[in-house]
Amino acid sequence: MQYKTFIVDYDGTFYRSEKELYENMDLVKKLRQQGHQFMIATGRGHDSFAREMAKHQFEYDYLILCSGALILNKNNERLHHFSMSHHNSEKLNQIIKTYNDNLVSERYIYLDFVDQYYLPNEPLLKVAYTFQKQDKNLTLKKVLEEEFKDVFNVYYIAGTTHDYIEIIAKNIHKGIAIMYLRDLGLLNNEIFVLGDSENDLEMIDMFDGYLVSNHQVQSKKSYKIIESFEELIKVNVGKI
Repeated sequence: MQYKTFIVDYDGTFYRSEKELYENMDLVKKLRQQGHQFMIATGRGHDSFAREMAKHQFEYDYLILCSGALILNKNNERLHHFSMSHHNSEKLNQIIKTYNDNLVSERYIYLDFVDQYYLPNEPLLKVAYTFQKQDKNLTLKKVLEEEFKDVFNVYYIAGTTHDYIEIIAKNIHKGIAIMYLRDLGLLNNEIFVLGDSENDLEMIDMFDGYLVSNHQVQSKKSYKIIESFEELIKVNVGKI
């Protein structure tokens, strides 16, 4: 049998409803029993995903957090991280202040903890902003992309009542994290990826992956669409 690796975004992809989540957890257990690998690749930080695991414990082989900036193994041990540069933090804060009337929260995801305050001497993995839903949030995203195009990756995630902007180091994303693990010889040869948002596109491009049918991506590029994680397994493994 040719063993495979399945790498899936969490929110909106693997977890779309409680019912589907538990069905997917059962699929993962069967997949891994057959020798295949399963990974979550999420924008969530370690603290946020740890809360999810406290509620919904399921198996995985590796875990990619902060949209690629942090990699853990199945024992929750840190394998690698990619820190952001602090050099542009003051300019970033100045731009965000012009949108303060719309800002709900800001979170700094450091290597070992999360804080609402910027700390210049701590290794910083990601900055996450939550805004009340308004059209100008997309304008802000474009401003940040233009201003920091050489130093940061900027992701925009549209929600129902709020919008989210996430910033990580330039040239770091979920696809790079997957490549890091693959180059160490830790992944099976065949890799299948599935996501639903802008911060999934790099890994989908790199590994010819899929967008789930409920995806939020607006792109001129055409992507392969698949209904669900269950369908991804059926197409690439068959009935398990």
